[in-house]
Amino acid sequence: MSEIMTEIEELFGPRDRSFTFVGFEFLPGRPHIFYPASGNNHVLIRLTMAASEFWNTAVHELAHECVHLLSPVIGTPANNLEEGVATWYAFDFYRRVTNLDPGEIPADYKAAYEAISSLFGYSEQGPKIIRQLREEEPRFYAIAADSILRFAPNLPKTLADFLVRKWDSSSPDVVV
Repeated sequence: MSEIMTEIEELFGPRDRSFTFVGFEFLPGRPHIFYPASGNNHVLIRLTMAASEFWNTAVHELAHECVHLLSPVIGTPANNLEEGVATWYAFDFYRRVTNLDPGEIPADYKAAYEAISSLFGYSEQGPKIIRQLREEEPRFYAIAADSILRFAPNLPKTLADFLVRKWDSSSPDVVV
């Protein structure tokens, strides 16, 4: 986790230090970050039971969830930008650390992943465009389409609009 946090802060900008990371746990269901009611601005990573049994699963899930630690927000859902960055980073980190193919991008994350990959392609900064955006607005959910277009002026506006839209796993389609 230390390696991941060091790398993502270098790539995507510093994490919000007003939140205290209090650990992780393994539970059935999907991996996600969780805010325990017992503490102000405490955040916990919940990984799947499979991650407790398989190192490579833990690596993948942890890499994804650590991106969410950069800008935790209680009560505000992630947008396609944040989910796309988390998915892109998890797949990239997994490949580099395990030397394994992570497989197909899950269908509910695919459009966000592809939109981020396109954004990185339109930016001279590649993945570091996220750092530039977060220097202006550190909270993923508050980054505006106009800001994205300032840093990647050739990106189609429909793609910028998609990136700032709330992530919805039930309708992940993008219009480009």
